[in-house]
Amino acid sequence: MGEACHKSGEYKRRRPEFAPCYQIIQEHLETFIQNRSQEGRPLPEYVLREFEAYLNCGIPAFGFLRLVCQGCREEHVFAFSCKKRGFCPSCCAKRRTETRIHLLENMLAPLSFTDWPGGEEIRTVAFWGRKFFGNSFNVSGGLIYGAITDTKLVGEESTGANECSYSGCQNNLEYSEIRSYFAIGNQWQWDYFTLGCDWFGIALSPLYQKIWKSELRRIDLNTGDDIGESSGKKPSPSEKAFGRVLVLYLGASF
Repeated sequence: MGEACHKSGEYKRRRPEFAPCYQIIQEHLETFIQNRSQEGRPLPEYVLREFEAYLNCGIPAFGFLRLVCQGCREEHVFAFSCKKRGFCPSCCAKRRTETRIHLLENMLAPLSFTDWPGGEEIRTVAFWGRKFFGNSFNVSGGLIYGAITDTKLVGEESTGANECSYSGCQNNLEYSEIRSYFAIGNQWQWDYFTLGCDWFGIALSPLYQKIWKSELRRIDLNTGDDIGESSGKKPSPSEKAFGRVLVLYLGASF
């Protein structure tokens, strides 16, 4: 802490041991584990670690930091947190807040991709669900909304008697669409890392499509100037389904 002490409020340690959820798990966990073992359905190791970490979360007896203010010499004890994603209310609330900030500031900002057919600049928002069969195998699906801007050169010709000037035809296409997407893959979870692989995925033909701009322009390839509108066929968005193979993703939790 700094040399000057500016108190903005009194710190009170979180006391998870008095929460109903903590008390129920602490009282009945061993019985639950024994019953599952007797039924021949023992809990996986990562589930046991999740329970153990939750029961240790926020309890100073399992680790803490002791901080002293250099100004007023006041001391505080901060217990370690589990940083898990199971059922810890405190850590899940913190992760939910951090995820919301990450989505708003990073993932939902305009980004460029190249795997959408016909698009140079894609801005996407996905609504996703994943169903697990066993510990890792899963089937996922959802809807993807894409706002696509496609600008590309589709033809070239020479003009003028000496053929020193060239002009080309350029597609200018802006549209948005909604596609359904399905994939099968595996996902593995460790204490702080998530590794997943979608072995195969397919995006079906668009459920909805809206064209905002569709034009074919002639441009001077030497200067880049717009010469005027071309009489050729105007561009249209792709309506074909497309697939993706072997998509890897890695996640980390802190």
